[in-house]
Formats: sequence, C-alpha cells, structure tokens
Amino acid sequence: MSNIIDDIALKDSSVDEEAVDNLNLAKMYIEMNDIYGAIKLLEKVIVDGTDEIRREAKLLIDSLQKQSNS
Repeated sequence: MSNIIDDIALKDSSVDEEAVDNLNLAKMYIEMNDIYGAIKLLEKVIVDGTDEIRREAKLLIDSLQKQSNS
C-alpha cells in the first residue's frame, strides 16, 4: 500500500517541480520581452501549480496585462 502512496507523492512533487520550472522560465521570457510566451507558460502554471505558485503566476499575468494596456 505504501508504494501506491509513494507513487502519488512522487507524481505530485514532479508536477510541482514542473510548475516551478515553468514559472522560472516565464520570468526569463519576461526578461527577454517575450510576453506572449511568458503568459502561455504562466497559464500552464495556474493549471498545474500549487496555490502559492498559482497566486504568483496570476500576479505576473495581471502585471503583464497592465503593462500592455498602458
């Protein structure tokens, strides 16, 4: 039984790692002024990430959208 629980925990942690990696990659895209690419990655982070990571991604998207509307 513990193997199933361990497998689920490993999948969850790999999804979290992927969300963090995508968040960091989106920040690099922002630095390179690839706003479209950054937003696409951030949208993926919102779907896959933990609550904390989702909040950060949403804040970044809001910030990017405000900048593009100025």
